[in-house]
Amino acid sequence: MTASLRAWLVNVDLPDPARLLDGEEQFTPDRDRIDRTMAVYSSCAALVAPKTAEKRNERAAALWQMLAGNLGMLDVVYPAVRALCNRDTLLVRLGGKLNTDAEAVLKKLGPAFAAAGIMERV
Repeated sequence: MTASLRAWLVNVDLPDPARLLDGEEQFTPDRDRIDRTMAVYSSCAALVAPKTAEKRNERAAALWQMLAGNLGMLDVVYPAVRALCNRDTLLVRLGGKLNTDAEAVLKKLGPAFAAAGIMERV
């Protein structure tokens, strides 16, 4: 194992996605560590994406809230938003209605993503 990989593993300090989305751990996005922020959002999206995921709707709603709080970094939130909007996982509508946090995120980010040709409007 290289020294840089070893240093990264020691310093990664990522929260557990399930505990984070369940409100048992806290995470504050850091503009100086966008790699860490992207990893946290992506791991949370991966946790809720499977249709058989435990507490799927509740955790997806918590993730939408987290994403809504970090709308200034489109490139960082995009992978998680894309995963939540994937036609196979479609976690925009929770409990049959449009999630209000999802709506706020997509209202803000949707036009930029559509203009870039990376996502259709939901």
